[in-house]
Amino acid sequence: MTPVRAGCIQGSVLGLILFCIYTNELDKIVFPHRVTAYADDAYIVVSADNPVQLKVETESTIINHFNWLTSIGMICNLAKTELVKIGVGELSVNINSLTVNSTQQMKSLGMIIDCNLTWSTHVEAQISKCRSYLNALRYLRKHLDLKDTIKIFQSYIVSILTYGSPVWSHRINYKTRERLKSIYYHTLMVLVRDFNFTLNRVGLLKATLMEDINIILTKRVSMFLVKILKNLTPTTLAGILISKSYENERNLGQLTFFDCSNCKISKSAISNAAKTIVEKWRFDWVYLSIHEFKIRLKAQFQTKI
Repeated sequence: MTPVRAGCIQGSVLGLILFCIYTNELDKIVFPHRVTAYADDAYIVVSADNPVQLKVETESTIINHFNWLTSIGMICNLAKTELVKIGVGELSVNINSLTVNSTQQMKSLGMIIDCNLTWSTHVEAQISKCRSYLNALRYLRKHLDLKDTIKIFQSYIVSILTYGSPVWSHRINYKTRERLKSIYYHTLMVLVRDFNFTLNRVGLLKATLMEDINIILTKRVSMFLVKILKNLTPTTLAGILISKSYENERNLGQLTFFDCSNCKISKSAISNAAKTIVEKWRFDWVYLSIHEFKIRLKAQFQTKI
């Protein structure tokens, strides 16, 4: 046995939790900017009113982060630091005589974040991954019945195509959405072995008992939103959401979300997507359990669509 005087063994059960506790002060170090972190993955969001101020704020924030890590006995590899500037233009910062240039995209937890938040690159990558599985599905379909193959389809293909969809489904353009639907229905065609194109999309859905990809995306976003409402501690945003709910209760008995049409990139799209999604929510659904909400939502899609 060897005593561990600093750190913890890699792969241990408490390793990640202890690391999070050890680096818990990071949000204070980069304040007023936001940080999202878990274990050794940390992403800092810096905002400013103009490019000059953005460069200054970014450099000072990274330096503060770097110095703080050094002070607690950790080493930060600046050469592996990635920088993405959301919006038009590029950004270059100088950190300890090292220049870090912004890139067009970066990968985080399996999702590709591009500089314009269009998510087209991420969706295209997921589509390509699904295409690589088509031959395997064709082989499996020869030896398994349709019911068993559908389970594999739901576990792999649908999971890949909708990975992170609560974040990007409201942002992709028409062309990307059509490509997503194309690979989805093409895979269903492989499962029912309709190589002569005798079934249309409605026929494929009936033959496989599957739902349209848009319905699947909307359901996942709905579950994501209701979980936020149930788990979010009282904040300004939560207060606005609830107040808007009560304000519109007398109208159609439906929820509406805050109006942010005058806000910057992506926020208006998020607002519009939320308003579209909650058209299928009833006001009293907010107080249901997650399980009961899921049942009500599924029934609503089956009766209305």
